[in-house]
Amino acid sequence: MTLSPYKIDLCIDFYVNSVNTTMFTSQFYFTSALVTILSVYSIDVYNVTTIESSLSAFGSSIDINNHTLVIGSVGRYSNIGNYATIYRKNNNTWDFAHSTELSNKGWFGYALSINNHYCAVGGYASDKVYVYKENEDTNDYSNNVYQTISKTSSHEYGKSLSLSDYYMIVGAPSGNNYAYIYQLQDDTYTLVRSITEYSTESGFGLSVDITDDYAIVGSNNKVFIFTNNGQKWDNVVEIDGYTQETNFGCNVVIQNEYIVVGAYGVNKVFVFTQTSEGTWNKNAWRVIDQYADTSEFGYSLSIHNSMLLVGARGAKKAYLFDNFVHNISSVTVIDGFQDQSGFGNDVALIDTYIAIAAKNMNKVFFFELHYDDPTSIPTSIPTSIPTSIPTSIPTSIPTSIPTSIPTHYNKHTMHNISKQGNPNYMLTVGVIIAILTVTILCSFYIVRLCKKYKTVGVEDNSNLSTFTFASIYNLEEGWGKTVHPIHPQCDSDEESQTTTPMHEKYKQLSLPFIV
Repeated sequence: MTLSPYKIDLCIDFYVNSVNTTMFTSQFYFTSALVTILSVYSIDVYNVTTIESSLSAFGSSIDINNHTLVIGSVGRYSNIGNYATIYRKNNNTWDFAHSTELSNKGWFGYALSINNHYCAVGGYASDKVYVYKENEDTNDYSNNVYQTISKTSSHEYGKSLSLSDYYMIVGAPSGNNYAYIYQLQDDTYTLVRSITEYSTESGFGLSVDITDDYAIVGSNNKVFIFTNNGQKWDNVVEIDGYTQETNFGCNVVIQNEYIVVGAYGVNKVFVFTQTSEGTWNKNAWRVIDQYADTSEFGYSLSIHNSMLLVGARGAKKAYLFDNFVHNISSVTVIDGFQDQSGFGNDVALIDTYIAIAAKNMNKVFFFELHYDDPTSIPTSIPTSIPTSIPTSIPTSIPTSIPTSIPTHYNKHTMHNISKQGNPNYMLTVGVIIAILTVTILCSFYIVRLCKKYKTVGVEDNSNLSTFTFASIYNLEEGWGKTVHPIHPQCDSDEESQTTTPMHEKYKQLSLPFIV
């Protein structure tokens, strides 16, 4: 495998506990005055290939599952040059040399979704959705349409859509502003819910996502959550407290008890969660707003398990957040694609694969994630000054100032970041050193007393404070500091006909403290 030619950054982060947003401490676990630091893991991201095509706006939309990648191409005219190209993984190897091209009219390929053995492609100019079924004998798709669903009374029907295991949702965000939910019954999608009561909501149906339990519909600056109660799909929760966040709701994704909403007009991403089963909190549980200077951050979204992938089309970047459902443990910034117009217009993430589209360049960048086994023994005593090149065995405290969330940046921004820090850090360090000194002296004193009076006594000195810090190493510049810590897209008809995948190699290392 050939590695990406782009520079490699290593992120090393330590996350334990935080007391508040301004003061971080580190919790040490002592056994007879012995500190044990274990477990180091890393994620390698390889740019496996770049898929290029002569098709117009190749990468307008993308979706992926464990063995199939589908890419939409929207032609310059609604009835010419509209495709959905399918690539397969055979014998655990992706075959990008061969593909199946599905074609139809009406800006076919603007929106698409794939799940299990079904692939749905929208052609919103003709108000149709085309369903294709995988041949389970040959494990391939043919250009023969399995099912065609149309709604002539709904404007732009099929401009957004999403599949779950047993359901499909389709948005029609123009004119009447409707959305429709279908259930897979006897291998056919049957309409079970027409959501027509929000026709006064501007752009209702602009973005959609669905699981077997919940359906999410985005509009202009609002999001609506529907619960599957015996096919009723009611108990609606309306998230309407973010109307001042430009483009809030332009794209939405849901996984388990988390909903992620993009607001690329203000370069923010909002995460919502359940307060109890079936009850959604209308206030964002987390707002990722540290990238205000990153143009169109939140334009595209994809989530898988605890990882969140965010596209920033205007900045031609993508951000991979690890463990976003708890405390974000690390952020990988995928950049170096400034010459790839539209990079980040759509993103897809599944298991160990990432796809990023750059439809203006008719390209999709495909990446693979490798999870390395933990290293056995990091250094027992931290180095006082960061090494100029990374050591073969990681150090435990490379930087002098803690950061809240590790993020790596290009080298030309590193000097700006280095000026930021925690004003209480030196006081914290002084307190920790004092506690350590007293603990060690007390331990020696107790041991001496035990020997003198021939008694046995061990005092538990594990009640200590905690601090959190993170650092980043760049092979070209050395250690630097940082304080910074889905799938439908929303555009006008002309500007939203593109999407992209990507990448280079980044390496992230997390070293939690363990007893």
